[in-house]
Amino acid sequence: MDIYGWLQLAAFLGLLLLLTKPMGLYLVRVLDGEGRTFLDPVLKPVELLFYRDLPGGSKTGTDWKQYTISLLMFSLIGLLFTYLILRIQTCCR
Repeated sequence: MDIYGWLQLAAFLGLLLLLTKPMGLYLVRVLDGEGRTFLDPVLKPVELLFYRDLPGGSKTGTDWKQYTISLLMFSLIGLLFTYLILRIQTCCR
């Protein structure tokens, strides 16, 4: 590895160390039920829109059966989407 590779690695690690504390504090506020963040005025209406249409909700949560069904459906949709992308690609020769 040359000097530019080491400088890039040092810059990445420095940036990672600088962002760790603020990101951790932000996540604590986000995951706390009563916590408020600076993004709440923008993201709270979108979150409530999703909770209105999805089973469970922000106050009730989900039990293991709902979580399992949601996880399996998400995985199935991801699998089908990936399969569709692979099928519609043209082969480059």
